Amino acid sequence: MKQFLHLGSVNACEKTSFLFLHQELMSSVQLVQSWYIQSLQELLDLRDKSAKDIKAVYEQKLKDIKQINEKMQKKVV
Repeated sequence: MKQFLHLGSVNACEKTSFLFLHQELMSSVQLVQSWYIQSLQELLDLRDKSAKDIKAVYEQKLKDIKQINEKMQKKVV
C-alpha cells in the first residue's frame, strides 16, 4: 500500500504509473492464471476416479492447505 501512495505522490506521471502497474499486476495475473490452470488440471485428473479416490485427494488437499496456512501464520508472527 505504501508503494501505491508513494507512486501517487512522487513521480506521478503516466509513464511511471504504467510501468509500475504493468510490473506489479502482470506477475500477479500470471500467478492467478497458473492457479486456475492447476485447478482445472486437477479437476480433469479426477474425471475417472472413484468417489473414494476423490475423497482421499480432497482430504489431502485440505491437509496441504492447512500446512501452508500454518507456515504463513508463523512468518507473520
